[in-house]
Amino acid sequence: MAARATVGFQGYSTRDRSQTMPRFEEVTTVVDKALRRLESTLGIEASDLLGDFFDPGGEGFDPTEVEINANDQIVFNLPSYDGDGISLTYGDLEAFANEIAKAELIDNVECRTPNRVLVRVEHTGSYDGFLKLNAMLKKKSSLQTFKSDECVYELYLDSETTAFGFMVLKSGNWEKYFPPVTGDDLFIGVRWNGKPDRDIVKRLIDGFIFELASSFEIFLRRAPRPHIDLEYDERDSVPPIRELRPLLQGEGLSDSIGLYSLAIATDDPEFRIIGFVKVLEHISATVVREDLATAVRAKLLSSRALDPDAEFILELETVINTHTRQHRKDSDVLRLTVQKCCDATELSRFAPEYLTLSKVTAATKDKDRLSALGDFASSVSATRNEIVHAKLNYERAGEECPREHTRALAETCRVAAEQAVRWYALQHDSVRVIRTSK
Repeated sequence: MAARATVGFQGYSTRDRSQTMPRFEEVTTVVDKALRRLESTLGIEASDLLGDFFDPGGEGFDPTEVEINANDQIVFNLPSYDGDGISLTYGDLEAFANEIAKAELIDNVECRTPNRVLVRVEHTGSYDGFLKLNAMLKKKSSLQTFKSDECVYELYLDSETTAFGFMVLKSGNWEKYFPPVTGDDLFIGVRWNGKPDRDIVKRLIDGFIFELASSFEIFLRRAPRPHIDLEYDERDSVPPIRELRPLLQGEGLSDSIGLYSLAIATDDPEFRIIGFVKVLEHISATVVREDLATAVRAKLLSSRALDPDAEFILELETVINTHTRQHRKDSDVLRLTVQKCCDATELSRFAPEYLTLSKVTAATKDKDRLSALGDFASSVSATRNEIVHAKLNYERAGEECPREHTRALAETCRVAAEQAVRWYALQHDSVRVIRTSK
């Protein structure tokens, strides 16, 4: 079988090439076990890989006609993809299968294995930077080497078929027209020899992105692989588009919608959180005004307001002063805004599991819903503060979002911002606080 263009995978060999080669029977047994492990890990048949290799356990394999040697090159191609595959040897296959079995895909942006980390990125710079990037991609060796505590780290660029694609295949989040690997897939890779420190790996990747930008004007950003809606996988046509609601274009709405547009323009979950909180803060002035007006109105509806004495005036002053004290802190205002504008049941569908909000249902009592919204607001406020304060002596409040849930929190903030914008649009012009100057 003629092999298609391939991309070499390095780092899988556990055998010294100078050693005596294993006997044919031994190699065949090892290859058979490795392919079976790949099948078990990925949930597919080895034949689905569509590559250039012999399967000792496959139909039609005749050991009298086919000789498998440890040094023979093989190729794996992932389903529905016509581009480059990966190239390794039969001797490397066992280590490769073991690594894939222990790999994990995180937030569709990072693939971790015992031997390496791959972070999916995309180029956002000029065409000149793109040409420089392609030149670097042609280098098959490492671009940077770093040693720490007897562990040697190598940074490199990779593209198309990698361990990342195999994890996408395992996840099932692909289909015929959106295969596990695409021609646009680009990765920053870190592999190591020794016991790795995950914090060092992250710092190396961040430093690599900075150095490419500052030295070569090659601008890369982390880019999660898009998630497909598997509900529509088998449909031949595009699902019908629902009718749009009337557009929001009332007085003062352009500012909040403009902030929302800026927030959804970035893929970075931390910057999205900052952006969506800005939307909530913009609307919070109206929420505070409406809440104060409600409190004062309730007082003025008393029959005593028709003939107010000094005591009534003092009580009215107390209502206003108490309201001001209660909403002096940004975190308190954000809590009030979320509790006023947001629907806990809708937000629970997106909320990360560490929040009580994720457990809210239609049967949840109103006071528990309000409490869950308050906890969500506190976590968002603490997380936002942690993100924007880069000083080294910043003290955590204890309510910050765990790193592994940052993307889910950002998505919950997006929905909260949308709900707040719609609440704002429903308020009368006399209630809305509108920016008078820019």
